[in-house]
Amino acid sequence: MKNLITGIVLIFFFVFVLFFPRYQAVESSLSMPGYLASLLRGEVYNIDLVQEYVGFRGLITNTDAYPKILDGYSTHPPTAFLFGFFTAPFTIEQAGAVWAWMSLIIIGLSLYLMEFPVTCIVPVTILLALWSPVTFSLNQITPIWLVGISLAYQERNRNPFMAGVWIGMAAITKFLPAIMLIPFIVRRQWSALTGFLVTCCISLSVLLLLSPHSIIRYFEVNSGRFYGSLMGEHNASFFPNFFRLLGIPGVVFSAALVAVIIFLNRDSLFRGNISRTAWNFYVLLSVIGLPVCWPYSLLPLIPRLLDQIMVRRPARIFAITVFIIPLLLPPSAYRHIVIPILVLLLFGFIPFDNLFKQKEAPLSGKS
Repeated sequence: MKNLITGIVLIFFFVFVLFFPRYQAVESSLSMPGYLASLLRGEVYNIDLVQEYVGFRGLITNTDAYPKILDGYSTHPPTAFLFGFFTAPFTIEQAGAVWAWMSLIIIGLSLYLMEFPVTCIVPVTILLALWSPVTFSLNQITPIWLVGISLAYQERNRNPFMAGVWIGMAAITKFLPAIMLIPFIVRRQWSALTGFLVTCCISLSVLLLLSPHSIIRYFEVNSGRFYGSLMGEHNASFFPNFFRLLGIPGVVFSAALVAVIIFLNRDSLFRGNISRTAWNFYVLLSVIGLPVCWPYSLLPLIPRLLDQIMVRRPARIFAITVFIIPLLLPPSAYRHIVIPILVLLLFGFIPFDNLFKQKEAPLSGKS
C-alpha cells in the first residue's frame, strides 16, 4: 500500500512538472510551484549554476575559470567547479534541468542516508522542494554539501577515515563543512583528518593538472572583495548580521549564545560515540560559521529540522516555526529569514528535559 502511495505521488509530480504553467516572477511563496516546475524543465537557471558551468569549462580548456558574469565573480573555490563535470555535455538550459533533477535525487538520497523512513522519503522530498530555501538550492552547489555530510554520518562511528573522505567532498564546495572534523579531532580519531586530506589532495592534484592558474585566479578575484561581501547588505550570515544590527555587543551576544548551547550539550559533543544530535549540531555550526550566507545555504540543516519536528515540544514548535517563516515573507525579504531560522535551530538544541527535570521527592511519613 505504501509503495502504491509513493507511485501515485511520483506520477502526480511528473504531471505537475510537465504541465504546470511557467512562472513569470517569484513574487511570493505561491510562486514556488511554478518556479520549481520551470527549473526542472530547464526553462530557468540560477547565476551560480552558470558560474559552476563556465568554471568547469575554464578548467578543462585551461582558460579563465573566473570570468565576470553579470555583476560579479564566483566566490566558490575552484575545486567546486569540478562538480560541473555532471553538466559539461549539455547546453546551459539543459544543464539547469539536469542539475535540478540531480539535486532532488541527492536530497532524497541524503534523507535515506540520514535514516529517515524509506516510505516517507519521496513525498517528503517533493514537499521540501516547494519550500523556498530548498527550491532555490536546486541550482546551487549546496546539495553536494548535504550528501557529503550525510555519507559521512553513516561512517562517523564505524570508519572515521571514510567519514573524513566524505567531509572532504563536502568541503571542496565551500570550506566551512570542514567544521565536521571537530567531533573526530576532540576524540583523537585522526584517521578522519587523514581521509579529509586525501580528498583535498586529490581535488587539488586534479586542479593542478587541468588549470593551475585557476587557484591563483580565485584569490585574485576574491581577495579584495571579501570585506565587501562579508558586510554587504545582502549577506545573511550569522555573525556579520549581528554585528551590523548591534555592533560589537551583537557579536558578543551571538557568540555567547552559541557557547551556552555548546556548554549545555558538552557531554554528547565531546565524549563517547558521535550521536545523531551531536552530528546535527556540528552541521548547524558549519552553516553559522559561513562568512557569506544565503537562504539556500540552509539546505544541509534539513535533516535536523525534520528531526526536531518528530521530538517533543518546544523543539518541535521551533522547527514548525522555521518552516512557516519563509511562507510569510516575499522573496525580496528572503535574506531576513536566515538569522531567525538559525537562532530557532540553536534553541532546538537546548536540553529542556534535562534542565527542568525534577528529582522525585523521597517518600516521607509512615505508611
